[in-house]
Amino acid sequence: MDAQGPGSQQGTTASAGTSAASPTHRDGPMLFVESIDHPVCDPDDYHHVSRVLRVPDGSPIVVCDGAGRWRRATFGPEPTGAGVVYRSPRRSPAIAVAFALIKG
Repeated sequence: MDAQGPGSQQGTTASAGTSAASPTHRDGPMLFVESIDHPVCDPDDYHHVSRVLRVPDGSPIVVCDGAGRWRRATFGPEPTGAGVVYRSPRRSPAIAVAFALIKG
């Protein structure tokens, strides 16, 4: 988990709300929370991450709000945020148009 890959923003001094690459698996497990500013882990999610994925308290994770904002945090019942809140760039959906010509 200490390896930093291309998408990693370790040591970034940018202000909150700036754009950054999306988190990768190297940043730790991803946990979705209602508020990224005050993350609270749902009891079912806490059980899944701690028992099924076997992530011990104090391990690095990524908390996301589902709206493109994320930050690194430390795992626990109330994850503690560490550092800047990033905003992943919104990707435009790929659009494809197809039609079939019918005879007659």
